[in-house]
Amino acid sequence: SRYQLSRAVWRQHYGRKTDNRKNPKQATQLAILHIMWLQNQYIKSNERKPSAAQLYAMWQLGFEGFKRHHMLLCYQILCSQGYLICKK
Repeated sequence: SRYQLSRAVWRQHYGRKTDNRKNPKQATQLAILHIMWLQNQYIKSNERKPSAAQLYAMWQLGFEGFKRHHMLLCYQILCSQGYLICKK
């Protein structure tokens, strides 16, 4: 959508109420709410605040997608540094 808010994000925070994602005022409110939710999810998992780059990735991938991507990246780094023996 024009404001990069998916229907799923709208429903996550507002349920099945009327979809007003394209209303600039409501889209801004939803964006703020969703960023706060993403930050809180990250803090619960990592006990620290996310960086701006991590927030951007969470916004693009969703929190669960970010976690999967982050775990894969960590695994690849550990393998490349020789901390894990990994199949190629």
